[in-house]
Amino acid sequence: STYPPWTNWTTDYPWTSYPPWTSYPPTNWTTYPPTSWTTSPSWTTDGPTTSQPTTLEGKCLEKGVVYIGETAEKSRKARNAKVCAKRCKKSNSCEFWTYFPKGKAVPKKLRKRCFMRKSLEEIGQTKVEGVLSGQPEKC
Repeated sequence: STYPPWTNWTTDYPWTSYPPWTSYPPTNWTTYPPTSWTTSPSWTTDGPTTSQPTTLEGKCLEKGVVYIGETAEKSRKARNAKVCAKRCKKSNSCEFWTYFPKGKAVPKKLRKRCFMRKSLEEIGQTKVEGVLSGQPEKC
């Protein structure tokens, strides 16, 4: 069974500690998956609950948000978010993108990297300054 709902966590997000967003996962988790839930998850091991939307939509540009979903292409270095957005728009398989800037708060493996997605399965909030995500068709 898929747990949690994204499928490429290890390959898409190669850091060894939790991602930098703060609203998810809860900060009191010490293992992943947690040995016991402290809050109810929004999904089950069998799939989304009926209250969870089946289709998430992005925006042209969002600050402080990480888009998570099926990988369209392997992540690559990008000079800036504008370059990342252009790559996604030109790609036949990319619908969503997330760009991690260079900065001390960003894990070294993610700095100046562009992640392109075929689908949007989760939207994570982050306090890491400069993280941008977008959906080219909304621009």
